[in-house]
Amino acid sequence: MRNLKPQVWTCICISTAAIGALVSGLVVAHIHTGINIPDFTDETKTDVETWRTDNKLDESRVVYVYQYSLKEDKDVVLEQSLPENDKLNENENLYIILSNGADPYEEFTLPDFTDKTIDEIKTYFTENKFPDVTYTEVESDVEDNKFVDMTPGVNSKVMRRDHIEVKYSKPAKEVTVPDLMTYSLDNLNAWAEENGININLVKESSDTVAEGSLISVSTEAGKTIHEGDTIGVKVSTGQNTPEQEEQKEAEEKNNSSSSNNTNSSSSNNSAGNSGGTTSGNSNSGNSGTNNNTSQANVPEVYDNPLSGMSTDDFDGWSADQIRSFINNRFTGKKVSIVYNTVNGENPGVSSMTQTPTVTEGGTVYVTIITN
Repeated sequence: MRNLKPQVWTCICISTAAIGALVSGLVVAHIHTGINIPDFTDETKTDVETWRTDNKLDESRVVYVYQYSLKEDKDVVLEQSLPENDKLNENENLYIILSNGADPYEEFTLPDFTDKTIDEIKTYFTENKFPDVTYTEVESDVEDNKFVDMTPGVNSKVMRRDHIEVKYSKPAKEVTVPDLMTYSLDNLNAWAEENGININLVKESSDTVAEGSLISVSTEAGKTIHEGDTIGVKVSTGQNTPEQEEQKEAEEKNNSSSSNNTNSSSSNNSAGNSGGTTSGNSNSGNSGTNNNTSQANVPEVYDNPLSGMSTDDFDGWSADQIRSFINNRFTGKKVSIVYNTVNGENPGVSSMTQTPTVTEGGTVYVTIITN
C-alpha cells in the first residue's frame, strides 16, 4: 500500500497539467479567430477590394451602400460597420458606406456674376460640384476675362446635373507694330493677316517713291495696338501720267474752271450774233451763230465712277483718304472736283455728285465730314 500512493499522486499531477495546457490552447485559438479590420475612412472602394481579396474573403462578406455626399467624390469611404482593429468573424459581414458624389437633383438659383472674373465663376461651380459647365470666350466691350452672359440666365432655377454655359469677355491680343516702312506690300499684308490687323490701303501718285512702295504708315513702329485695330497705309502708284497731271491741275482750279467755261460760252454766242449783224442779213446772223457752234469742241460725256456708291462706303475714312480715292477714280477725266469740308462726329462723306454721267468741263461736288 505504501508503494501505490506516490504513483497515484503522480498520475493526478500529470492529468491536471495536460488539462491546463488544453484549456490555454483553446483560449489562444479563440482570441486569434477572425480578420483584423483596418480604418477605411477616406480610402476608396478599390482599397477595400484589395484588402478583401488579400484576405480571401468572398464578395458577399463586404457589402457596399451608397449615399450622396457634397464633401467626398464618388466611391470614397464615408463610414464602416466595424471599427478599426476589430475582428471580422466567420459568417459576419462588413458594411461599407460609399459616397455617390453630390446629389445631381439638388436645386440651385443661379447667381448674378456681373463684374465677376472667370476664375471666380469657376470657383463657384467647382465648389458646388456642377459636372457640366462650359466656358466660352466672346468679343465684348466688358473688361477682359469678366462675365458677359450665361445660359440659363441669372436667377434661373437649375439642378446640379443641368448643362450651364458661361460666356466671358475675350482678352484682346496685344500687337507691337514693327517698322512697316521697311516692308514690301506683300510682307505687310502677311503680317496684318497673321496678327488680325486691318489695313486701310490708299494708292497715291508720287514723284519720289517707286510704284508699289509704301509712302506712309499711320501707326509708328513700336506702338502697341490690339487685334482688330486698323492701320492706314499709303502706297505709291508712281509718277502721274500727263493726263493725271491735267486732272491734278483741274482739281487745283476747282470752281475757276467752271467759271471760265461759262464765260467762254457767252463769248461764242456774242461773236455769232455780231457776225450776222455785220452782213446786214438776219439769216447771216443766224448762220454766224450756227457756224460758231459747229466749230466749237463737243464736250465728252463720262460715266460717273461715283454713281452707285453709297456715302456709307466712306465711313471712318480720313479726308486725305477720301480725296485720294476720288481723285484716282476720276483720273483721265477733264472735270473739276470741289471738296467741301465740314466738322462732324463720324468721319466720312455726307454727300457727293452721283449722277450717272459727268460732262467734260463739268464739276463734281463732294462734302467731307471730319472731326
